[in-house]
Amino acid sequence: MDFGELRQNRYPADISIYTREGMVLKEKGILAVNEQGKILAFGNEAEEVIKNPYAGGILISPFYQGRIIDYASALPLLKNLLKKCDCDKRQYKKWAGIMIPEGSSNIEGKAIEDLMLSLHMKNLLIIEDKDEDITKLFETPMILDHKIELLIKIGTDNPIMFAKEMAQDLLHYIEKNKLNKEEIIKILQKEK
Repeated sequence: MDFGELRQNRYPADISIYTREGMVLKEKGILAVNEQGKILAFGNEAEEVIKNPYAGGILISPFYQGRIIDYASALPLLKNLLKKCDCDKRQYKKWAGIMIPEGSSNIEGKAIEDLMLSLHMKNLLIIEDKDEDITKLFETPMILDHKIELLIKIGTDNPIMFAKEMAQDLLHYIEKNKLNKEEIIKILQKEK
């Protein structure tokens, strides 16, 4: 497996899993792996494992701002988290929805769809996340018509951290390509 190390300033995506009864799981979208690529722990447990100086692992995050950046690690992460909250059962796999960030490209949507199909999710509904109350979302015609029993949200409840990351990524790109920062800032301010 080809794992990308979690940057120190990177805020990992949260993975929240809902059924009609409400939220059944919310964990960080991270894994702890050792030097050989063996997965040591998933989600919140991964942080605890890495705190152990003898674990010898690194943290990785297969999602960046709700989008897949490492398919190979996203699959076992979601599989494990669904199992952890007992949502890997057939009744939930039959009718599932996944929330992707608003404005995601067709390619990003297809990657999520392929990931969920690899988890044997049937009748999958992909929904753009518009920061709606997810418990109320279960009562909307879209969800009712598709008989959705399980919703998975990959994102964060901390949009300020994502905005900070995006700004850091933009500054890194500007510096790497030796662009004029002041000129870029002026352009961005005009776009407001």
